[in-house]
Amino acid sequence: MSDSHNLHGQVEVPHGDVFIHAGDFTMTGLPEEVREFNAFLGCLPHKDKIVIAGNHELSFDRDSYARRPPRPPQPPPAPRRARHLASPPRTPRGDGGAARCSTWERFGHPEQFDCGAVRASLTNCTYLEDAETVVRGHRIYGSPPPFPPLLVLSGHAASLPPY
Repeated sequence: MSDSHNLHGQVEVPHGDVFIHAGDFTMTGLPEEVREFNAFLGCLPHKDKIVIAGNHELSFDRDSYARRPPRPPQPPPAPRRARHLASPPRTPRGDGGAARCSTWERFGHPEQFDCGAVRASLTNCTYLEDAETVVRGHRIYGSPPPFPPLLVLSGHAASLPPY
């Protein structure tokens, strides 16, 4: 299963021995979204449950969650021209960098959450992040997508296509 985006409770999950969620179980990785997903996992009858974060689990990635995007290159200053003395002074354009907010701010998190604590709230599964586990003789490797770069599409996170 993947891309349930907080709707996992509305999906009929078939019975089985192993359940794997391959990412995007939340909308933005808020702690309450992760706790609800964990409760959902706890109700599943599967003996083994494997979870891998997707690009919507923003609070799972320590490296990009708090980081502000780099400042875009600034255009060179316009050449100075003589102005009439009555011309009003120019005001700088742009927001002065206010739009350069961190991932958690950009996606509406009320505060910066502790990434380790959010991940640790997944107690009803084996969480894989660049790691593997063996389930019933089968090796399963889980690696979340690279969180940066992100695009903002209608207020949601989306990963860029592969290079």
